[in-house]
Amino acid sequence: MNILVLNGSPKGAKSNTLQVTSAFLEGLTSTNVHPAEIIHVNEMNINHCVGCFNCWTKTPGKCIFKDDMPALIDKYLAAD
Repeated sequence: MNILVLNGSPKGAKSNTLQVTSAFLEGLTSTNVHPAEIIHVNEMNINHCVGCFNCWTKTPGKCIFKDDMPALIDKYLAAD
């Protein structure tokens, strides 16, 4: 099982919810069978959608912005 945690808190690693999540992940990954990755979304470069619809018409499925979102989507799809 490939585990991905997306932390959207503006507090980042100091988030109370992430502290509880980290304790849960410690027990889950203690056997080294299930890899886990925590991504702090507030530290990533992700642009807002501007509604240009290029991802629908000119470049299907691809945004005009060159940011961290494609890599994040790949990790999301690879996770269980």
